[in-house]
Amino acid sequence: MLPEFHNEAAQYPQGMTPLSKREIPFAVLLCLTLITVELFVFPYRGITNDGRAYLAVSESPFSSDAPAPYSNRLLAPLIVHFLPFQHETGFRVVSSVSLFLLLALGYIFLRRCRVSPTASGIVIALFALSDVVLYNLQHPILVDPLSYLLILAAFLTIKEDRLFAASVILTFAVLAKESALFVLPMFYFLDRGREKLFDHEPLKKTVLCSILPLTAYIAIYHTSAESLPFNWVNISLTRGAAPRLLFGTFGLLWLSFIGGISKAERASMRMLFFIIFALVPIPFVTDTWRMLYLLFPVVLLFSGIYFDHIPGKEKYILIPIFTAGFLITNTEIASNLLHIVLPGNSIAYAGTVIGILLVHAPFLKEKWYIPALLSAVVIVGFIALELFLTSEFNRGVEALKGGKPYIAGKRFERVVAFHPDFIPAIVNLAIVRINEGEIDDAERLFRQALSHSPNEPVLSFYLGSLLYQKGERQEAIRYLEKASSIPEAKRLCNEIKSNLTP
Repeated sequence: MLPEFHNEAAQYPQGMTPLSKREIPFAVLLCLTLITVELFVFPYRGITNDGRAYLAVSESPFSSDAPAPYSNRLLAPLIVHFLPFQHETGFRVVSSVSLFLLLALGYIFLRRCRVSPTASGIVIALFALSDVVLYNLQHPILVDPLSYLLILAAFLTIKEDRLFAASVILTFAVLAKESALFVLPMFYFLDRGREKLFDHEPLKKTVLCSILPLTAYIAIYHTSAESLPFNWVNISLTRGAAPRLLFGTFGLLWLSFIGGISKAERASMRMLFFIIFALVPIPFVTDTWRMLYLLFPVVLLFSGIYFDHIPGKEKYILIPIFTAGFLITNTEIASNLLHIVLPGNSIAYAGTVIGILLVHAPFLKEKWYIPALLSAVVIVGFIALELFLTSEFNRGVEALKGGKPYIAGKRFERVVAFHPDFIPAIVNLAIVRINEGEIDDAERLFRQALSHSPNEPVLSFYLGSLLYQKGERQEAIRYLEKASSIPEAKRLCNEIKSNLTP
C-alpha cells in the first residue's frame, strides 16, 4: 500500500515534497524516451492554417501581416526567428523541446504535490500518449507547446509560494498565448493563507502578481478591437465539439481524474477552481477540444492521486488494463494503428465502458461505482451519437447517389457539425453545395478539409478545379500543382498555364 498523503503532509508542512537526486535523471530519461519514440512513430502532418499564420509572424515578428490574434502571440515565433534553422524546422525544434520539458516538469509537478514516483511516472507516460501531446507533436508549427510549458511552470511556482517568479513566468506565457491569463485567479485560490472564500490579504497579493502579465497583455493587444482573443459575434457551440474529440483530449485520464477527486485532500481540491476559469472561453472558440487541453495541470494532478490510491494487489492488474484501454480509445493512436475511417470508433467506446468498470472495481466497496456509472452513461451516450452519425453519413451517401442532393446535404451537415475533421463528409457536402450553385460555400468546405489534411492531393485537386471554374486561375494552378500526382490534375494545370496570356 502506498503511503497516505497526510503522513507526508506532517513531514512537509508547506505541502510540497522534495525530489531525490535519483529521480531527476529518471524523469529526464523517461520523458526523452517517450518523445523520441513518438517522433518516429507518429508522422509530421504538415502545416495547418494556424501554422501558416505563425510562420508569417516568425518571418517578421513585429511587423507581420498575419491577422490577430496570431500576430500577437510573439514568444514562440520570436524564438524561431533567431534560431539558425529554416522557420518550419525551427518551430518543430521549439515544439519538440517544449513538449519534452513539459513532460519532465509534469513529473516534477506531481512529485512536488506529493504524488508517489510510481503514480507520477504512470500518469506522465499516459499523458505523453494523450492527444494533448500527440496533436502538438504532429502539428508542431503552433505556439501551444511553449504556452503549456510556461503555464505548468507558473502553477508549480505558485504552489511553492514563489509568487514573483510565477508572475514573471506568466508574463512570458501571455506573450506566448493569451489563454495563460486564466491562471491569474489561481494566485488567490492556491494561497495557503486563505482561510475563507473572500480574504483580503490573498486578494491583495493576487492583484500585485497580476500587474506584469496584464501589462504584457494590454501592451500587445492594444492595437485594435480585432486583437481580442475571442470572436464575440460568430459564437459556435458545436464546431469542434464532437464527443470523440472532447473525450479524446485526455482519453481515460478523464476517468482517473474523476476518481482522484474523491480521494484528494483540501489543498489539492483548490486546483479545481482552475476548471471554472479555463472553461470561460469555450463558447467563443472554434476548436472546443483544443481549449480543453488547458485543463491538463488539473487532470494530471487528480489522475496521480487516483493511481496513488489503487490498492497494492489490484494495482498490477488494473494499470495494464487501464493502459490498454487508454491506447485503444486514444484518437491519434487509433487513427494510426487501427486505420479507423468512420466518423467515430464505437467499438473503442464500448471497450471504454468495460475498462471503466474494471478500473473502478477495487473501489466499489467505497462507493466508487457512482463515478464509474456516471462515466459509463456518458460513454454510452457517445456510442449512441456516433452510431447515429455513422448512419447519417451512410444514408447521405445513398441519397447523393440516388439523385437527392438536398436530403444528402442535410445529413452531411449533421455529421460535419459534430465531426468538423471528418473529410469524407466535408467533401460530400461540398459536392452538394456545387450542385446547388453555392460555389463560395463549397470553396470554404474544401479549404476546411485541406486544413485537416493539407498534404492530400485529391483535396488540392478538388479545390484547384473549383477555383478554375471561378476564374481564379493563378490560385487554381497553385493547388493543382500540389496535386500533380493525379494525372487529371496535371493535365488541367498544364491546360490553364497554356491558356494564360503572357
